[in-house]
Amino acid sequence: MKVYRCRICDQAYVGVRKPGNCAFCGAPEKYMVLAKNWKEEMISTLTDVSEKHLKSAIDLEIECSGFYRCAARVAHDEEVKAMFCAISRVEAEHVATIRRMLGLPRAGTMEHEGRCYPTDAQNLAEARRKETLCVSFYDEAAKQASEKRVREVLVALAEIERDHLAMSSRKL
Repeated sequence: MKVYRCRICDQAYVGVRKPGNCAFCGAPEKYMVLAKNWKEEMISTLTDVSEKHLKSAIDLEIECSGFYRCAARVAHDEEVKAMFCAISRVEAEHVATIRRMLGLPRAGTMEHEGRCYPTDAQNLAEARRKETLCVSFYDEAAKQASEKRVREVLVALAEIERDHLAMSSRKL
């Protein structure tokens, strides 16, 4: 068994081999490193632009996590329900990661339940809309980030949201 750490969310994973994605934040395999090689990257100062983008990202991720929580609760198809539930947890981990980057305390449990639709098809379409918005936001924010660590996290978040977009698109 080996111990890995995610460069995006800092969470540890124990397994025989490196996971394809972080089990906590969904980051692709390339962000997983052996724990013995992991080094936390601290951000000494943030530009106003990066701070504004990170604070906006918290709001965006809270909204998405709540939406997915609601969509999982009303889902009729078991696979769709499981997908929405998993994505809700991933989005909540994004909130925790961004809060840590901003030096904010970890929020309590993410109990906010957002708004959703009554049918799986409507919620899958809304998931596509939300994930498309997230990808655009993170792509643009990453271009504007001057801090290496902030840019790395924003690029990874865009990749993760693209994965979510692909999952919701396949189910439509």
